[in-house]
Amino acid sequence: MESSLEGQELGLRVVTMRMGVVLAPAGGILARMTLPFRFFVGGPIGSGAQWISWMHRDDAIRAITHCLEQGGWTDR
Repeated sequence: MESSLEGQELGLRVVTMRMGVVLAPAGGILARMTLPFRFFVGGPIGSGAQWISWMHRDDAIRAITHCLEQGGWTDR
């Protein structure tokens, strides 16, 4: 966030995006998250009732592309 403020001071358009975990069918964070559990070194997962904010990789790409293409988006 601090580095984006430097860009604004230089007159650059800055858009700070806040996303959840980005998931995709192949690879990505899900495979890395489950790896410790395959070797029986992962901690308790929980009750299954907890929520996690996530979005599909394609939706994340579309959101980023939209912000790049639409000049009206800014942090100010």
